[in-house]
Amino acid sequence: MFKTIVLLALLTLKVNQLHAQNKNADTCIIKPNTLTCYKLIKLYSKYWIADSLARTGFRNLIGTEFFHSCNCMEGKDWKEVSKYLGKPNFVVKPSKFLEKDEILYRYVIYSYKDLKKYKSSMDVMDIGNKRLDIIVKNGVITSFLVFEVDG
Repeated sequence: MFKTIVLLALLTLKVNQLHAQNKNADTCIIKPNTLTCYKLIKLYSKYWIADSLARTGFRNLIGTEFFHSCNCMEGKDWKEVSKYLGKPNFVVKPSKFLEKDEILYRYVIYSYKDLKKYKSSMDVMDIGNKRLDIIVKNGVITSFLVFEVDG
């Protein structure tokens, strides 16, 4: 608990230096630009990777406050970004939902259940779960969005 409080305080101090103060009037969610998103990912990479099972709350905080409703990494090189995000929880190859050259990298950012019980990317569609879906086409990010399953 103490680590979480210290981490949140640290994050708040650093984010005040990084974000561009662009706010959505309807939701008050900070809308960072691509450079800010990249800096956040790079700066807090070890905490993101450490929360691979979505249990410490770090992914939930970053995803909800900074990546939600913000396609902030569109156009960035996937290899450059992926080294800071670590291994995705699921990788979905081209299917009826993806174009021929697209790959979906899914990171679970909040789950009510133990992630080890999920066998496929569709299993994380339980109500209340949150995920970061990154679609990459020919090595370039085309979509970087957070979704919450609300039923």
